Amino acid sequence: GIDTVEGRRYFRYLLPIHIEEPCLTCHSHSSTISFSQPVPRYNLGEIAGAVSLGIPMTLLEENLRAETIAQVTVFGSLILLSVLAIYWFVRQLVERPLTKLAVAATEIGQGHLDHPLPSITVPAEINLLTKQLEAMAARLKGYYDDLERQVEERTVKLREANAILKEQQEELQKANRRLAEANKLKSEFLASVSHELRTPLTSITAFVELLLEGVGGDLTDLQKEYLEDVLRGSQRLLTSINAILDMAKIEARKMGLSPSNFSLAALVDDVKHRMEPIALKKGVKLIAERDSTPEKVYADKEKIEQVLVNLISNAVKFTDSGGLVRIKVWQDSQNKQMGVCVSDTGIGIDPSQQEYIFEAFRQVDGSSTRKHQGTGLGLAIARSFVELHGGKIWVESELGSGSCFYFTIPQVLKESEVAENG
Repeated sequence: GIDTVEGRRYFRYLLPIHIEEPCLTCHSHSSTISFSQPVPRYNLGEIAGAVSLGIPMTLLEENLRAETIAQVTVFGSLILLSVLAIYWFVRQLVERPLTKLAVAATEIGQGHLDHPLPSITVPAEINLLTKQLEAMAARLKGYYDDLERQVEERTVKLREANAILKEQQEELQKANRRLAEANKLKSEFLASVSHELRTPLTSITAFVELLLEGVGGDLTDLQKEYLEDVLRGSQRLLTSINAILDMAKIEARKMGLSPSNFSLAALVDDVKHRMEPIALKKGVKLIAERDSTPEKVYADKEKIEQVLVNLISNAVKFTDSGGLVRIKVWQDSQNKQMGVCVSDTGIGIDPSQQEYIFEAFRQVDGSSTRKHQGTGLGLAIARSFVELHGGKIWVESELGSGSCFYFTIPQVLKESEVAENG
């Protein structure tokens, strides 16, 4: 137990003293030995006294503390050694093999498919991973070798194809040069022939007009009819020749511009009045519309007039009796443009044909060419004249529902356009 003596705590250990057989010689009740002093008497097994041992608690606590520290130190050292041992084993068995494997995988990833893999036997999982990586590298090398072979084969074929293509390009360039020369000769021939034909045709037209005016004497009705047929044919042929000459100039880039200020609306009215007799003869009605007060334009009046004549004559030509041709002039102030729309209620144009109708010598189809006379140059010339002004021309149409031809030109012709085409 713990006692307190004079303010100090002690741990007291008490050991009892029992009466044993040898003690009975002196201390039994039947002992005959006499002593000078009285001697206590006991029976066997009774407690005769006790041995008491007292230890200061401070000393005991210090010993206990020292022992605890020693045990903690020993156990801590054992744990630390165990952790270090485990770390060493993990590093040797897991980390180092994985590091070597990672280095090898990096080399393989960089394209070094022949890079040797480390020999790892334990643990079994990493050994299995190494074998799988080795098998993957072998497959990749096979794919890579096969790909290189295919690339080499494709490269050879590409070289051969390029050589063939180069030969074809050279042949195509030669053909293009021959075609350009032939086209140039064709244009020069057409221009020359047209020029040679225009002079006698002009004379024929003038003589027929004089005869119709009665210069050569009175004519019978039948003679007048014949002469009028000759005059119409001559004028139509002269118009075709002029169109061919214009197209030849356009292709030779010799078509210039002579700009001036004029009213586009007034020009539309003038062309409409000139075309009206032809339209009325066919039974087609002409209507001209305009914005409130369209401003003047600075452009080549003669060429814009030719564009209007071509578009309106085409609209009348492909519109049956009882139909309507409408010419509308508008102004786009925001974009500083003037525009014209020529719409009709005629036969219309198939969408598949619309991208070709602005090409030279092209009409809607062969049957239309035979039914409606013309060279197929009107729209091509109209497009060229509009584009010379920096404008745009297009068509919107459906087969059987009529057509709308639009063109726009800048309100003021740019000086660069005049210089380029002048």
